[in-house]
Amino acid sequence: MLPEGREQIGVRDADGGGRGRRGADSSLVFDPAAYTEQTIGIKDTTGAAHSVTYRFFKVASYVAKPVNAVYQSLNVSVPVSIDGTAVDASEAPILLANSVGGYSPSTVANNTGIIASGMGGNTSRQALALAAGYVVVEPGARGRTLVDADGVYYGTAPAAIVDLRAASSFRRWPGRGR
Repeated sequence: MLPEGREQIGVRDADGGGRGRRGADSSLVFDPAAYTEQTIGIKDTTGAAHSVTYRFFKVASYVAKPVNAVYQSLNVSVPVSIDGTAVDASEAPILLANSVGGYSPSTVANNTGIIASGMGGNTSRQALALAAGYVVVEPGARGRTLVDADGVYYGTAPAAIVDLRAASSFRRWPGRGR
């Protein structure tokens, strides 16, 4: 039985195999009270400025037995208010914003919030999604260049796809019913 206010969600092993809610690893408990509230200024695609307040959750890992938790972790950002108007994100769409390119590794372990500007100074897709009322999930994933102490590559294909699939399963937001 989980403590009050905690919910078990989307359990996956590092190899992508799911175990559902039964026999779930307690390290995958999502704590809805473990967030920092942040406010960010965002320019939308028309150039209009918006002030977005959101809750930023750092999740230790989205798999029960991570091969490398630095890469197998995710962050969740939930809008609370946009331009001073309260937002109910309980049924909001979700942007699963991965930064995996060419099967390279991607980590979000050191992120401290959403960054407003993306490549070339444009507004990042994560910031645009927050300004539109979306929940933003940013997963890390293993990639082809990761090597263990024995010189074995452990991030080769299909590791990134397995990790993103596990993150997608974990991202089920409490109360969404999906």
